[in-house]
Amino acid sequence: MKRVKQIYLALGPILIFMLFSCSEGILDIDVEPMNQFPVVRIISPQDSSTFTEGTMISFTATAFDPEDGNISNKISWSAMIPDYDFPSVIGAGFQIDDLPIGTYTLRASAPDSEGRVGVARVTISVISKSGP
Repeated sequence: MKRVKQIYLALGPILIFMLFSCSEGILDIDVEPMNQFPVVRIISPQDSSTFTEGTMISFTATAFDPEDGNISNKISWSAMIPDYDFPSVIGAGFQIDDLPIGTYTLRASAPDSEGRVGVARVTISVISKSGP
């Protein structure tokens, strides 16, 4: 008689798949790490940064996936800014100098080859040239 048992085990940030099977008194254990989420980090600007309107703002991020390696070229940037057409940007960085006055949260996300997506966010403020 063959018995099979599957177990998913979470060890901190690592998820492991274990398959136990027993046949004729012999126990076989197969252990495979599960696909992990990519890690996305926004390098610049720093969270809660403030810029004067018209200033060139550089956005830079990195994305690393434990299985796929460096996937920074897959980073997709987005922001919900009313009455502003935020550009469609794919890649590790870009610059922009025409954000309207306000406080915004920008999102950088990157998918791995298995479809898992890592996300990072940064909130920035743009103030008037004459002050807040």
